[in-house]
Amino acid sequence: MASAHTGGNDILMYWMQYFRTSVGSWSVVTDISAADGDIVESGAQPSWYGYTIFNQNYTADGVNIWSSDH
Repeated sequence: MASAHTGGNDILMYWMQYFRTSVGSWSVVTDISAADGDIVESGAQPSWYGYTIFNQNYTADGVNIWSSDH
């Protein structure tokens, strides 16, 4: 699921955090990689779907997800 790829209408996620029960604190998600399974895509993706991984506050800590008109 994603929004139409028009200015200011993308799903923009950055500085995401997860709770690490092993240390009892929150950690910022960094070094996001589709190759490492951080972004899971099941089957072939349609041509109108897309995403980019970008640096916001840390290295590869943000994801921009969209779909274009079809």
